[in-house]
Amino acid sequence: MAYRLTMDLSIVFGLLIIVDVIGVRFIPTDKPVTRFAVRSLFFSVETLLIISLIGSPFMPVYKPTDASREMWLQILLCAWWILLSRELILLLRLPTALRKKLAENELLFDIIAGSIYVCSALAVMSFVFGLPLKGLVATCGIIAIVLGLALQSRLGDLFSGISLNIERPFQLGDEILLEGGVEGEVVELNWRATHVRNGTNDIVVIPNSAIAKMRIQNHSSGSKRHSGSLTVVVDTMNEPEMALELLKQAAMTCPSILERPAPSVAATAFQGDRITYEIYFNASTFASTGDARTELVTQLYKRASPKISSSDKPPTTATNRFADLPILFYKQN
Repeated sequence: MAYRLTMDLSIVFGLLIIVDVIGVRFIPTDKPVTRFAVRSLFFSVETLLIISLIGSPFMPVYKPTDASREMWLQILLCAWWILLSRELILLLRLPTALRKKLAENELLFDIIAGSIYVCSALAVMSFVFGLPLKGLVATCGIIAIVLGLALQSRLGDLFSGISLNIERPFQLGDEILLEGGVEGEVVELNWRATHVRNGTNDIVVIPNSAIAKMRIQNHSSGSKRHSGSLTVVVDTMNEPEMALELLKQAAMTCPSILERPAPSVAATAFQGDRITYEIYFNASTFASTGDARTELVTQLYKRASPKISSSDKPPTTATNRFADLPILFYKQN
């Protein structure tokens, strides 16, 4: 009678696992507390059943001694250890899921989850199948050394990704400028590489081991406002006061340039018959900085092009002198 009851409990345990795996899928992923509560309830019942079947999962006792039934109970105990690992991972993910920042910490959680599953596998080999733990650890150490030598670059990316995840020089959605000229929005950070969407909407993939060594400029830290500049070289035939005023007015007429703080212009160099001016401006976002530069260049071109009257004579009034400023050269910083 006791043997039959034990067999029935093992069948109930197996069916409960199937219901657990399938049933939880019907709970929306945007309800992490509900999913965790339901899975915890299933796991509590499964733990009571496994204790009824073999006693403590750390010291299982298989009665009666039947080879086929012992193998069946070992399979159920392996499933329980997997469920235990899943429960620990869900518990660790729960606070971050409530803050809706799971994607930002996905790399760290993948590493933690992998570590938990490795420990669970060692526990299964030791407690379920009775293999010596010291020998398993030594074997795993040798395997780890071999894999480490074979996957040096991959491991470099992995540990660099861990470092970036801990230090957080940037997060998902940040707009960054990397040493070497790569500039754009961070759209993904995984265990191997960082994905950046640049201004042409292309995805640039940079290995974590490379990006960890680069100088990183984060445009999104603090205020979302982004500053830019444009270098303009003007002929000395134009008076500096007039050139400064014209360049500032050109910047102020651009819709993408913020009025506050107001754009400013400074003369930065004097060489021969040319004076170099620097136009400083601010845009609302990093993405709109390119539009602001384009608008500024357009306004400068309009003011730099000489306006010829209907009699094909150059204008001589002071007002038209503003529109006759010959800009020799500009470049983007």
